[in-house]
Amino acid sequence: MSQIFDSHYERVYQYAYRRLGDQEAAQSIASDAFYRLLVAFQNGKGPRDGVLLWLYRTAHNLVIDVYRQSLKQTLPLDETLLSDKEPSPEEALVTQHEQEQVRLALRLLTPDQQQVIALKFMEGLKNEQVAKIMQISVGAVKSLQHRALASLARILSTHLLGRGGVLYARRRIRDDAE
Repeated sequence: MSQIFDSHYERVYQYAYRRLGDQEAAQSIASDAFYRLLVAFQNGKGPRDGVLLWLYRTAHNLVIDVYRQSLKQTLPLDETLLSDKEPSPEEALVTQHEQEQVRLALRLLTPDQQQVIALKFMEGLKNEQVAKIMQISVGAVKSLQHRALASLARILSTHLLGRGGVLYARRRIRDDAE
């Protein structure tokens, strides 16, 4: 069990943290998921294979419980963009604004669309794994992903391409620097 914990705790914690944006709640969910795995193994009902998928599914259910208790529909994902070079203060401000725009756009997706985006692109899971975790068909995963990406593209193009949007500001900074 300690090997399973060492191998998977961080991924389960990160998943919960991305969904909730709260370290303490994410730690609690990750710990509870592993406790439930231990109990399932003790009762002879643990997963025979796919332990990580089982843990993700359990963490997903616990996150849903938190949403229900708090009556919040979505919370921000806390992802940062990494760069090899140190950005200028202006570029850092634009990047920060762009990240906030993406977080806001993600909040506008349905909870299922957010879930697919988180599992596919942040956790790097395959469609089959996402389908098992969400207990839907692979076709439904593909459909949710397609709709989510189309919605994000529409939302971001509306907010990022308009005057005062991030891309406009980025072009202005570049033009001013030249």
